Amino acid sequence: MDTILSVLTSGGVTAVTIVAACKWITKRIIDGAISSYNERNLANYNSILERQNKIIESDLNFKRHIWESQYNTEFENYLNIWAALQEYIEATLHLKNLDNAPAYDYGKQEEKNNLQKEKWEKSECSFESLFIGKAPFYQKRHYEKFAELDVACKELYEYYKGKRFNVQVDEMAVKKYTENILALNDEILDELRTYLQSLKSLPTEKSNN
Repeated sequence: MDTILSVLTSGGVTAVTIVAACKWITKRIIDGAISSYNERNLANYNSILERQNKIIESDLNFKRHIWESQYNTEFENYLNIWAALQEYIEATLHLKNLDNAPAYDYGKQEEKNNLQKEKWEKSECSFESLFIGKAPFYQKRHYEKFAELDVACKELYEYYKGKRFNVQVDEMAVKKYTENILALNDEILDELRTYLQSLKSLPTEKSNN
């Protein structure tokens, strides 16, 4: 700076001109320093953003993978339980003639009813092993509904079982048991449809809390 001033002064340049020149030179130096600082700062900022974006993307991909795995597992559980439940209900509603045949035809009818009973027991076992065995892996409220349907089917079975050996069946009672089973089935069907539909979109952080 002293050298610059000496050169300017020796040429007869005025003080105002010298001050203006100094300001211009100083501004250039400062602007250059700021520009250099901003470029380095911007590069560092972009580098930080890039690292953060990679972390966020990795986190989202991991959560999406977990969510998809959970959805597929839960969906498969409901699919299997529902199929077993429908077989169980069908077997229950076809128990009408269980051990309820005239004495003269009891031999053949007993064989038929035993097969019917075996089918019911097999369906009951298949359904229970799924809805109880998979209980930790689906919604508690749906477990309770499945359990309620299980009880309803058992009640009708016990009713038919108590009317063995040609005792007259009360059709109104049977109708009440049947309607209860079908109503519970429709109720859980609607609830499952709504619930599974809601699982189609990836939940947000807010909805998870």
